[in-house]
Amino acid sequence: MDVDFYVADQNPHRDRSLGITAYTEGLMRALHARGDVGLAALGSRSSWQPPAGVPFRALPWATDRLPARMATDLLVAGAPWGSGSLRHFPKGFLTGPRLTHRPLVGTVHDTIVVHAARRYPQARSRVAWAFWLRALRRSLQVFDLVLADSEHARLSILDWAREQGLAEPRVVTTGIGARWEERAGTRSPDPRQDEVVHLASTEPHKRTAWLVDAWGLLAERGLDLPRLLLVGPLPESTRNRVARLRHVEMLPRLAEADLARRVAAARALLLPSEIEGFGLPALEAHYLGTPVVYRLGTAVAEVVGEGAAGGFEGDDPDALWMAVEAVLAQDPEATQRRALALRERFAWARCAERTVAAYRQVL
Repeated sequence: MDVDFYVADQNPHRDRSLGITAYTEGLMRALHARGDVGLAALGSRSSWQPPAGVPFRALPWATDRLPARMATDLLVAGAPWGSGSLRHFPKGFLTGPRLTHRPLVGTVHDTIVVHAARRYPQARSRVAWAFWLRALRRSLQVFDLVLADSEHARLSILDWAREQGLAEPRVVTTGIGARWEERAGTRSPDPRQDEVVHLASTEPHKRTAWLVDAWGLLAERGLDLPRLLLVGPLPESTRNRVARLRHVEMLPRLAEADLARRVAAARALLLPSEIEGFGLPALEAHYLGTPVVYRLGTAVAEVVGEGAAGGFEGDDPDALWMAVEAVLAQDPEATQRRALALRERFAWARCAERTVAAYRQVL
């Protein structure tokens, strides 16, 4: 089996999210390690490049500017290139015409664009929302196989396809792997600090602004709060709010080793997102021995597993605090045991195994 990957639409130095590139790299490494899957990739002068040993062809132009990337996606992605038995689009979009008869596979990670367009229409222009919703609709019509990160994502894709009156796409859940899986079940060499970590975002569905406000309300009640570390970009209004809070600290986006050290030393990771396709930080935190506070009813709840401490519902700061208290009181050994169980379910080798099985369905 030979698979061609399209990666010209991934420019990590400019992309909003790095999760898709992490997925692409992890999956390609795991597929390459199997030895029974031939890989090649098509990118550009500016795009992400695959791991060593994977043949890479770079288009003679950059795709890190929106006009060039959109033109490349429109004119090149579906054109007849490569010699693989199928083509994989790990970013999950094919906006141009399909000009090849080989099976096309796309990893549609979530339906966040649908959720955000409805709940936060002011976050982007009408033109942008219309483009991305149309791109998702077309991709679901064109792909012979859709891969989903979680069962939660798979069902949301099918629900939206039905809502749009589309023929039901073939969607298979493969799961994804995560950084630091080799550390699962081990103890951190650094002592735990009286602090919790949140990976901050300007995307409204990530709920960073809500978390800061909730933490401020809890602090006003005189609760004995751990320090909240916000790692990453913040809206200006939220930055101003944080500057007035004694229990909250802002940090810039950290290098991988520094982030691992801070998460491993924290007492919990706070992940209050209202929608996720998987919730990768939850898996990464467990591998570092750090429990997670998460919103129930999301893919994160599916990933961490039934009965995991730390789940909460709604927007009540008291519910958030009860979830925080639950994970702070948890035996560290329980987190380590859960990490080993999660690695058994979501190791990159398992993801590659399920992905190859899915590929075979369309060959």
